[in-house]
Amino acid sequence: MKYVLSIGLISCGVLSVYFSKHFLLSKEKHYLENHLFALACISSAIWSFGFGGLMLQTDTQTAYLWRAFGMIGTFGYLISAQLILCYLSEMPRILQHIFNGFSLTGVILYFFIVQKKQTVYYLGRYGMTYHFTAGFWNTAYTVYTVIIALTLQFTVLYIFRTAKTKRTLVFCRKFMLAEFIIFFGNIFDTICPLLGISAIPGSTITQFIGLLVIYHAALSMERAQINISNMSEFIYYSLGMPVLVYDSDKKLRILNDEAYTFFNITRNQPDIENFSLPKLFDVDDTVFSFDGKQKDIDASCQRNWLYCNLSINKIVDTYGDSIGHIVLVTDLSERVKNMQDLEEAIIEAQCANQAKSTFLANMSHEIRTPMNAIIGFSELVLKMDISQEVREYVQDIKWSSHNLLAIINDILDISKIESGKMELVCDKYYMGSLLGDVSIIISNQAKKKGLSFSMNIAENIPNMLYGDKIRIRGVLINVLNNAVKYTKEGSVTFDASVRHRTGDIITLEFKVSDTGIGIKEEDQASLFKSFEQLDQKFHYGVEGSGLGLAIAKGYTTLMNGEITVESTYGKGSVFTITIEQKVLDDAPVDRNFSHEDDPAANNDMGNMKIAGIRVLVVDDNQVNLKVANSSLSYYGLEVDTAADGPSAIKLCKTRQYPIIFLDHMMPDMDGVETMKQIRQLSPYYHYGGESKIIVLTANAVNGVRKSLMSEGFDEYLGKPMNFKQLERLFTRFLPADCITYENENDTPTDNVLAPEDTAFLKDTLTDVDTSIGIANCGGQLEDYLNVLEIAYNYGEKQLNELYQLHEQKDYKNYTIKVHSMKSMSRNLGAVAISDMAKAQEEAGNKNDPAYIDEHMQSLLDAYRSLLRNIESVLRHYGYLTVSENTDMELLPEDTIQLIFLKIHQYIDAFDFTKIFDLLEEVKKYELPETYQKVFEQLNTLMDELSIDEINELLAKYQK
Repeated sequence: MKYVLSIGLISCGVLSVYFSKHFLLSKEKHYLENHLFALACISSAIWSFGFGGLMLQTDTQTAYLWRAFGMIGTFGYLISAQLILCYLSEMPRILQHIFNGFSLTGVILYFFIVQKKQTVYYLGRYGMTYHFTAGFWNTAYTVYTVIIALTLQFTVLYIFRTAKTKRTLVFCRKFMLAEFIIFFGNIFDTICPLLGISAIPGSTITQFIGLLVIYHAALSMERAQINISNMSEFIYYSLGMPVLVYDSDKKLRILNDEAYTFFNITRNQPDIENFSLPKLFDVDDTVFSFDGKQKDIDASCQRNWLYCNLSINKIVDTYGDSIGHIVLVTDLSERVKNMQDLEEAIIEAQCANQAKSTFLANMSHEIRTPMNAIIGFSELVLKMDISQEVREYVQDIKWSSHNLLAIINDILDISKIESGKMELVCDKYYMGSLLGDVSIIISNQAKKKGLSFSMNIAENIPNMLYGDKIRIRGVLINVLNNAVKYTKEGSVTFDASVRHRTGDIITLEFKVSDTGIGIKEEDQASLFKSFEQLDQKFHYGVEGSGLGLAIAKGYTTLMNGEITVESTYGKGSVFTITIEQKVLDDAPVDRNFSHEDDPAANNDMGNMKIAGIRVLVVDDNQVNLKVANSSLSYYGLEVDTAADGPSAIKLCKTRQYPIIFLDHMMPDMDGVETMKQIRQLSPYYHYGGESKIIVLTANAVNGVRKSLMSEGFDEYLGKPMNFKQLERLFTRFLPADCITYENENDTPTDNVLAPEDTAFLKDTLTDVDTSIGIANCGGQLEDYLNVLEIAYNYGEKQLNELYQLHEQKDYKNYTIKVHSMKSMSRNLGAVAISDMAKAQEEAGNKNDPAYIDEHMQSLLDAYRSLLRNIESVLRHYGYLTVSENTDMELLPEDTIQLIFLKIHQYIDAFDFTKIFDLLEEVKKYELPETYQKVFEQLNTLMDELSIDEINELLAKYQK
């Protein structure tokens, strides 16, 4: 019996070692519980080996050593059991630390409990046995085992209350069973020796039984762990696509649940291995013969006639030899059907889009044809001597026609954008000029509605860029127009800045803020859709096609940008526009724009009067001299004028002028040199003396005032003159007793212009803001007409001088001349021409002859057209005497061909006024006999606006 029990214990130890091997060599050994289970198995083995060996001993000394070895397993077993339960319990860390810490005190207790004096060894009925001697440490050991049993029981109960999974509950039940079994065996070798009864290795036997229970529970836990084996099985059978596994003989061995359903195969079908791939799909026997590890083919399934994709993957052994294939089946029938539906939808959409494009093209042609007559005859009627009432009616017709034309163009633009046919027309342009245009247009609109408009431009924006200036201008004006249109009171603000830059590519950011009604949050998503007008009940009566923002968004997208909106309903909106542009010159934009840039804005002449003061005005441009003379005379000043620096110096030698207005840029001797020579004439003209020299310049750019003041000027005044600034200068520099103020009610009303006085002027000078020009001339129509007369008389000479300077490549003096044209044009109110001249001047200052060469002719053409319109105005008001010139110049044939080309272009642009002007200009020249009748016919056809006949006539004679 002694040997049977001993051998049984040793056998239990061997099995425990085997169990530990399972956990130690597991592929999922990275899980902590697997290491703890392995520790429990090894401890169980040591326990079994120690007490099994003890029973075989006959010598008490050797028996002591075997028990000491076995007690290592006992304490290790109890400690690992506590660690396992605490790890699985997820109880508060403080409790885990207390329980685990107490169990680890067994390590200390071990060294006292294995002392020889603690036990008495002797041979018993079952071999060597022992009993405890009475004492503290044996009692402590008994208390330790009882407390461990209680902590284990408490932990199990805690897990029962908090467990989230059934597998954890099952494990706890089995662990509790193992605990009771071990406690029962503990009576025989722990409790009995305390009572003086010989120890029987009961706990050693029952701990192994408990280990078997725990091992079985641990295997259940292990199966719940995520690993390649169980996940592969789960994925294989739960995969929502058919999976087939063929062996090296091309016989079907395994298929998942989805495959049974897809192929309509019963699970107990005996001939399942005969379902070869060629029997299931429309493929041949060579389907498994391919290089590489995987291939895809498309085929029809012969059991359900569905179109499928087969992904065939080789299965190889450790030597790289093929042992079979896995086939993944993807049902493509739904995808194929969707593709067919999509192709049909695309074809249908293309047909619809083509029909729309055809309709829009036809609509454009059909509407434009009658509009030829509407717009053309409107312009003809406006040139006639008609009553003011009829003139207003015709102006409304013309305005409405242009609005309709704009809507048609918007529809065509959005059609091109949606079809991807819209292209940008990129060229070099100046950002300063572009923003100047925007400022003038929007500030006038804002002023009419009583709104405040401000423009803030960051200093680091480059001035010369490459892009589509027309589209950018259109986007900005469109968004700003909307801001003004939907704002009843308050302000509109425009901010321009650089968002970021990479190399020569810059992203510009424009923000338009308003204090209007705002946009509801639910409406913001529809803001950029075509033909959408939001909150129509509130905005009823506000004109628009609903295309503007959709077109603006399309343009910004083409420029790699975007347009977004932030809005609070009832408070206002902020539109943010970003676009990408290429930088050609890093020189920054020179100025900030605001509504004050408009010479007519906040520039009314006051009621100041000045007596007994004579001033000198120096300018090389006769128009500018006339404007300055008229403006200064309004205040009661006596005005002397000089056309150049030497003349001014000569006048200053003979008279003392308290104020000298001196143009900055003049040929030969410029304003700076003239000022310095005047300063040297006498102490009266010295810097700080009685005379004040004020520089006049159209270069209203940042830093210019500081630069000119540092040269020695007393003050700076922009052109055209801002009368508020001018009056401040008078107050600052003239004696107070020379200045008086008239009561506004006493101001003569003769200066108030009746609408009929200026109607012909406005209708003829269509590209000129005559209100600006008249304001610059003190509000006097007569003075304005005098200025126009001077501009007309000197116009051709100025054009010829510019042309000659350009031919001679004298860009320095060309820049000076074009500067003069810029200021003169702005004085007249010809803002567009002034901006063109400004761009030419900027190009000259930046040494950019290429830009001058490219755009000079368009400037000359525009100015020449202005002169023709001025001629009509002067004739109407009786300021021009027509003289017959009998020696007319013969018009060259190449020029005639160019005229034909221009007429074609003007017809396409619906600009019939320019055609009439061009034909009037031709009358000043002698025509070759071949073309005399042609131009007679052209004049007749233009009177009738027979556009088709004109095109036919031009086609006949164009070469």
